[in-house]
Amino acid sequence: MIKKVQATVMDIMFLHKFLSEEIEENQNSEPIYPAIVEMLMIKNYKLILPVVKEIDNEKNKLLEKYGIQQPDGSYALDLNDIEKSQAYAKENSKIMSGTRTIKIRPIKLSYFENTPGIGFSSMRKLDFLVI
Repeated sequence: MIKKVQATVMDIMFLHKFLSEEIEENQNSEPIYPAIVEMLMIKNYKLILPVVKEIDNEKNKLLEKYGIQQPDGSYALDLNDIEKSQAYAKENSKIMSGTRTIKIRPIKLSYFENTPGIGFSSMRKLDFLVI
């Protein structure tokens, strides 16, 4: 079942990073999570990816607006330009403190019952995915 939830941009970016790291680690080592949890983590990663790309695009537009084009074509802030740096920080803060609606596939808490290796830290990061 897919569920729509409101989440802060900060939480979305945090969740995206966590899921990405956990998926990669589980591919390269002994699985920590039951197969159902791993599958749901992958599905959730795919569900939030379009929103993460939108956020990244907004942040890149800010860099283009306030930054300086680098030789490789990317943009970076000139930290010596205090006015532009502050304006960038203010607008970036608005983006990061905003909320978005994302789709998730909730993970039942009971799926973790036989997972002794998962700690409080990981469960905290999965918080709004777990029901």
